[in-house]
Amino acid sequence: MKNFLILFPVLTILIWASFSLWEDFDKKAPTKNSQQVETVGYITTSANTVKRKSEVDPLWYNLSSQEYVFDKDVIKTGVDSSTTIVLNDKTIISLDENSLVALEKTNSSFQIDLKLGDFSTKNTSENVILKVKDTIIQGNQADLFISTDLDNNTQVQVQKGNATITDKNNQQIKIDRNKLLEISANGKVQALQTVVLLSSPENNAKLKDPRLQVSYPFTWAVLVDDVKQETLEISQNEDFSGPTTKLKRGHQGIDGNIQQGINYWRVSWSRLDPTTNKQKIFYSVTRKIYLEGDDRVILSSPKDNTAFEFLPGEQNINFEWTTKEASEYFIIEISSTPNFRTIIKNEKINMKSFSIKDLNSAGYYWRVRAFDKNNTLQGLSQTRSFTVKNIFPSYPTLLSPSSQLVWSLNEPLLVEWKPYDKANMYVLTIAKDSEFKNISYTQKLSDVKATWAWSEEGKYYWQVAAYKDDLRISESTIDTFSIKPALKKDNITLLLPKNQELIPREKRKQVDPVVFEWKPQMQVTPKYQIHLSTSPNLSEGKLYGPISSLRHNISVDTAGTYYWKVDWLNEKNEVKFTSPIQVFQLQFTTSLPSVITETPIDKSIFYTPIDAKIEFQWQKVEEALQYRLTIEAWNDRLQTKVPYRDVKTTSNTNAANLEKVPPGKYFWKIRAIDSDKLEGTWSVEKTFDVELKEALGAPRLRPPVVK
Repeated sequence: MKNFLILFPVLTILIWASFSLWEDFDKKAPTKNSQQVETVGYITTSANTVKRKSEVDPLWYNLSSQEYVFDKDVIKTGVDSSTTIVLNDKTIISLDENSLVALEKTNSSFQIDLKLGDFSTKNTSENVILKVKDTIIQGNQADLFISTDLDNNTQVQVQKGNATITDKNNQQIKIDRNKLLEISANGKVQALQTVVLLSSPENNAKLKDPRLQVSYPFTWAVLVDDVKQETLEISQNEDFSGPTTKLKRGHQGIDGNIQQGINYWRVSWSRLDPTTNKQKIFYSVTRKIYLEGDDRVILSSPKDNTAFEFLPGEQNINFEWTTKEASEYFIIEISSTPNFRTIIKNEKINMKSFSIKDLNSAGYYWRVRAFDKNNTLQGLSQTRSFTVKNIFPSYPTLLSPSSQLVWSLNEPLLVEWKPYDKANMYVLTIAKDSEFKNISYTQKLSDVKATWAWSEEGKYYWQVAAYKDDLRISESTIDTFSIKPALKKDNITLLLPKNQELIPREKRKQVDPVVFEWKPQMQVTPKYQIHLSTSPNLSEGKLYGPISSLRHNISVDTAGTYYWKVDWLNEKNEVKFTSPIQVFQLQFTTSLPSVITETPIDKSIFYTPIDAKIEFQWQKVEEALQYRLTIEAWNDRLQTKVPYRDVKTTSNTNAANLEKVPPGKYFWKIRAIDSDKLEGTWSVEKTFDVELKEALGAPRLRPPVVK
């Protein structure tokens, strides 16, 4: 009994305290009718923990979408939370996580005291007064970003329109998108030039996609002329540390990869710091983008990694899926690659199923997109895979050439097979490999034989598929043969150009002709013709002849690889015997002089990250259209030079910038490129060293809220 008398009051106090805390946390915000104060706006979006309290009630209430807010309300957001408020005058205010504002309505204006966190406003009315510390901000229909960092320094940036700033000394400053305002922790105000203005995606943007990683376009505006290249930084860490941080260079926009979950992004650039007169890395504000899973389209069948086997005429694969929302139509994609760069089928349908019957034996991937009547994407499914194996009877039977035959004649090869009684069409395929990826010849025919005018020696694989109308019903076994013609006494020997010869020519208006020379192996009346083509089998090209000598000049004005042979003609201009095919390559050179380099001078030393920019300069070459700058790094482990950077720049500039170069020894050289894309000789190679020297890092700004 004594113990009970002691525990009872303790338990009573604990129960009462727990109930009070629950009531404070879960209490709903009052409606307009239950509070005798003026309504000043309403909540349009509310994510996670959003609360408010009034002047007369010290308790915090939960706020949800479409609820009213009142005069003298204080509104706060928690971790990973945000909200958007629309005031009666249509001004839109967005609060990011861990933010706090106080609302106050007067007769002539509406004051918003931004006490903590990050904010953005859209269509800011001229009657709205934003208060940050002791500074007053007014914007006429302006869009503003207001961000405060961990050291209580605030940055105000104008996305659209202009704003008037009044500091604690009653001094006024006007800013627009070309200027930003910094308010220090002690209230000091200064206007700075805006260099980079982030455009899209907006802060806290949410993207639905079932993939773990997607590519997304990032854009920003550069408002100065001396910044030509920026770096997009994307990370899953707010301080941009660790291996999840990815860097990608571009100018005013580039595609970057985002991961499932929260992604932080910002833009950095190198510019001369007027306070130190040295190059310095600057950073934009930080924004967030979320990649969320997409379960609005769910694939039903076939299951992932399904393996199909079909006999001829039996193939029929049914694809089915379900959706959470009503959709106008769907697009089903079937691909041979997981990134869907090689599309096999792309069908637009208005049903949640699709059938296919004509897939070859291979592995495939499929996915479905859903769209509404306005062609807006409603959902993207996950990707599934499946395999198809078509099982065919081994018909027809191959007859000629016999297995592993070596064909030694300089004549076309006869290919023949037995007829298959169920087929009315055949497809002959000859390839250089057993998987038939390097096909040399293919032909669809109704006959059971074909003549192949081969052009190259080597081993070949061949197969015949049988069709009933357009349906493939069987395929033969795969057999092999080789082409290796014997040298005949009546052949023609090609002398010039030599086989595989590289012929250099200086590029000018009148190019020296190519000399062709040959020799017959027997005494014949001199009457020849030359086949010249860029195709290995001479299927396209030109004929030169008849020629009554053993030497002939041909003007060739295009660089490339050429194939040629010589035929002997009789009195009726009929080809009686021919030479083998040979190949040569014509390469043009340029007369551009070597480039004279200026900076950096040989054996220069740079310190990173203090010297964030290495400028390469050289003297311009009058006829150069471009320049190619090559930089190699010394690898101590391999004891050799390895490629580091290879860039091309146009002739209207004579500088190339490199930022964040790792410490080490480097070698660089450059050469000019003319209008025909021919490259001149390299400049004298020079070296420079990059050494690490610690420097103060740039301040990081908290992200603004953009909706």
